[in-house]
Amino acid sequence: MMLQSCQSSHAGIIQLQNINDEYNYCKLYSLHAKLNNLERHNFPSLCKDLAMKYIKEGQYARDLDSTKSVIEDYFNSVRPSDDGLDVVLIDIDGIFPPIPHSSNLFQSSINNCILEAKNLKRMLVLRLYMNLHAGGWSIILLSREHGTRQNVTINHLLSAGFRDWSSLMMSEEDEESTKGNECFARQRNVIQKKGFRIISIMSSQMDALTVADRGIRIFLLPDPIFDKFKQQRRA
Repeated sequence: MMLQSCQSSHAGIIQLQNINDEYNYCKLYSLHAKLNNLERHNFPSLCKDLAMKYIKEGQYARDLDSTKSVIEDYFNSVRPSDDGLDVVLIDIDGIFPPIPHSSNLFQSSINNCILEAKNLKRMLVLRLYMNLHAGGWSIILLSREHGTRQNVTINHLLSAGFRDWSSLMMSEEDEESTKGNECFARQRNVIQKKGFRIISIMSSQMDALTVADRGIRIFLLPDPIFDKFKQQRRA
């Protein structure tokens, strides 16, 4: 009886606490998913709903802008070497519409929201790319897609406004796209064996950012699915 009385007199507080609990749960789950590279179909339905609010209410766009500022602040403090061997690696997966065989986390009724998020992310990556290119940096683009899709990927890049990248590296035909960490490790080894110095890596997935060299500056780009979710507003 005492518990019921407490709940009725503080219903608003309890409701807000429930919302906070859901938000915190999804934050922790998103971090767990990033660290373990979990498949997106494993994402709890509760968090999918909050992810939609995260995009629709504009928080994702604001997080992209904040990330852009952090990255630009760093590159305003460093300069590429004159020998042209300093390179920046950018993971381009997730900035274009999904290919036909890709699994879709959300139902078709809300695909437009996901496409909007991809457009926002693509614009962020393009602005960063253009600024880095103007600053004299060599840029190597990375993808988990097989090399058999190279022409399709190049057409996507050109249509989006990307130009003059130093190299586009894709996975080998015998590499599994789900094992991105192995793919990116191989790509980095190839780059470094050619004498290039990797200064920075940008990606929204941990598999591309897992490196042993602490001298490499890594930037985790906000992801519309796995990143922190917008807290629900009180009605």
